[in-house]
Amino acid sequence: MKILFTYFPILLIIAAMGPYVFASLGVKVDNLIIYPLAIIVLATALLKKEVKINKSVLGIFVIWMLATIFMIVRTFIFGGQLSTYAFLAEIKNLTQPLAIVLLFLVVIISKDREKATEVMRKTSFILIYLLCLNTTWIFLGFFINLDSINQLFWGGEISVAANAVENGRFSGIFNQPIEAGIVYTIGLLVWLYLAEKKFMKINLKSVIYLLLLFVGGALTVSKVFVIAGVVMFFIGVLSVKIVRRRIIPISIIFVLIGYPVYIYLTKTWTGLGYLFRFFDVNNYQSQGFLMLITAGRYGSDTSQQSDYFQKIWETAPLLGEGLGSQRTYDSALFHFFSSGGLISLSMYIILLLIIARMVYETYRYTGFNAETKLFLGLFVLIIVGGLGAPILTLNRSSIVIWVFVGLLLQYLCVIKTQRINDKNALSTQP
Repeated sequence: MKILFTYFPILLIIAAMGPYVFASLGVKVDNLIIYPLAIIVLATALLKKEVKINKSVLGIFVIWMLATIFMIVRTFIFGGQLSTYAFLAEIKNLTQPLAIVLLFLVVIISKDREKATEVMRKTSFILIYLLCLNTTWIFLGFFINLDSINQLFWGGEISVAANAVENGRFSGIFNQPIEAGIVYTIGLLVWLYLAEKKFMKINLKSVIYLLLLFVGGALTVSKVFVIAGVVMFFIGVLSVKIVRRRIIPISIIFVLIGYPVYIYLTKTWTGLGYLFRFFDVNNYQSQGFLMLITAGRYGSDTSQQSDYFQKIWETAPLLGEGLGSQRTYDSALFHFFSSGGLISLSMYIILLLIIARMVYETYRYTGFNAETKLFLGLFVLIIVGGLGAPILTLNRSSIVIWVFVGLLLQYLCVIKTQRINDKNALSTQP
């Protein structure tokens, strides 16, 4: 049981990549692991009568729980507009992150900085391995028809991923390109983290990992990856000394291995033109910067999100229209505004402010180290990704986000505890 409590983040990352078990009910492997694990952990803690609270996680848990309860109660009292299935799916999307945060709230992985970092290291490597495997799986699909297996991960024949493939957008086991783009972006941030901590040597193997992350992210043609992920990576390279010093050999290896892949893709990949439209100045001149990079979500008074927000503002600005009231959200802001009006939207903004404060505290206690950079990168991803999708409740990718946020908060808790203990030790010295 102790091993389970220590390495449950790794289990959650693996579960996040699992297939559907009951596709008709929307039940995946992660649902069958996260909820029982949360119940076991909470029950164990209560039976021992030693519930140790990770105070760094407490604020996030409380505000997310309040928002979830409010939106559920609001929907029960005033009703929604769609099916019961949509309502139950929304409850699952909200309670699963709550269960993950609960795990980090009551389970102190380690009181030791080195051991807490070790869990972060192993979890990071697992994520990179799985993403590299997913990229390999995408390439395998170019030669072999893998639809029957992919459908186990997409939830059926009719899916966003299947439609995206027709436009040359490949995401492997992920049902939506944006899900894959988010996780591949985290993969790049984690690669930098491992390099800066010197957990990973900068050699041929690590550059191959990086290439597979780039190729996998590019094949999704996800704006989150192409714009936010790649930009954050190159900014991160400038701040990581060990990578910056070896940028020339890294670039040479990257080009030597990547160029044949690029040549192959130019001849076979139908999505290459769709990707390169982001690098055509004429497109920005004709469509506008925001309209192009957000696929029409923002950039004018008649953009998608403007229309969505205006509709709710005219009918139910304070309480929204309830859970499951919309067929699509396409932003975290609209997700909360639609489900619970200004009240829920305010809670979401408070949540973001709490996370921002935790990032600052990590910087305050540790300086601008690898953990702070990773936390800052995740926070920027949550903000930017949240403009195009309900990022904190999205399938698969939300699990990865919450696991790494939880690990970083665990690290912060350990650092703060050590600082307090050091101060107490100094004050008791004669």
